[in-house]
Amino acid sequence: MVEMLGVLAIVGVLSVVGVIGLSSALDSAKANKLIQALSRRATVLAADKSFGTGFTDNASFGQDSDYTITCTDVPNSPLFFCTVSTVPQNVCQKILKMNWELPLRMSPQTCNQTNDMVYVFGEGEAQEKTTACTTDAECTPQATCTEGVCVEPPLKSCDTNVENPCGDECQVCNPSTLLCENACTRKSYLESTGTQYIDTGVAVDTNDTFRYDIIGNFTQFNDTYQLVAGLYASAYFGISQEDTNKWYLSSLALSEDADLNEHTFYLYSQIGNNKISYLGIDGTEYRRTRNNAGGNLYLFNLNSHQSSYSTHFRMKSCKIRKNAVDVRDFIPVLYTFTNEACMYDKVEKKLYHNKGTGSFTSD
Repeated sequence: MVEMLGVLAIVGVLSVVGVIGLSSALDSAKANKLIQALSRRATVLAADKSFGTGFTDNASFGQDSDYTITCTDVPNSPLFFCTVSTVPQNVCQKILKMNWELPLRMSPQTCNQTNDMVYVFGEGEAQEKTTACTTDAECTPQATCTEGVCVEPPLKSCDTNVENPCGDECQVCNPSTLLCENACTRKSYLESTGTQYIDTGVAVDTNDTFRYDIIGNFTQFNDTYQLVAGLYASAYFGISQEDTNKWYLSSLALSEDADLNEHTFYLYSQIGNNKISYLGIDGTEYRRTRNNAGGNLYLFNLNSHQSSYSTHFRMKSCKIRKNAVDVRDFIPVLYTFTNEACMYDKVEKKLYHNKGTGSFTSD
């Protein structure tokens, strides 16, 4: 009896090992089959994108995987993406460990019980390959070494109606794919042509102080005031041809002649009882007492005069401090999903678009 029980125990262990091995082999086979199906699609669809022949219909690939694969084009972009529905956890983990040579970013990074896995193909930031590793140092700065392979951060799903749904440096919600992607191409400046402005969203009331720091230049003189930045009927700076091309601090014309050269400006306002504004131009400071008023700070215009004054200004950067705290750090970018020139705020990690008419230009 003891010998029989021993034999049965050995058979049981071998059976369990065999089942585990068989299950692992089946998962590997399904993972390989899925990779082959994705590779086939990537080859065909990349050729479609390159030659502009139209995007091949999903049905034409047939049922070449154990899971439903749906590939979608991203118009006006080198990218396209494929979604694989309800991939089991074990197969997902097998795929993560496979060193397959294909440009991709995969989401999610962690395999749950079932997954809708998204693979993004194309150029630039989307081209990431799985790489064997032993430590994080062998991977890209963003990746981590997980179970022997470099795993890139996942492309998070997002909602374009949610404020700052991505939260990473220059990552925004792609309206076509609803994935968080790098959509910012850094530009050297953002230029207004007269009807554009940006609402910074920085509200200032009678107890606040604020300061703009701006690098840029006017691109032409107008017959009326040109207002670069400021509050409603209060602190702003600009130039006016009416007064022989003079710099202006609020409604006060400075004695120095204005020009179209690049300068480092700062506008500082102490809105408490003193009601003082300071304008700095390349280190030279001017001041005046002014009326008190609140509202949101604007760029390229004054809050209450979006349509009254035409500002032609080329802005390279703008930082805003409110009550001695950095609240905005704007840099000019091109929003690649819509080819729109706008500002990216490195503090809030979000884009600020034109609130006026027409379009900003950039280079």
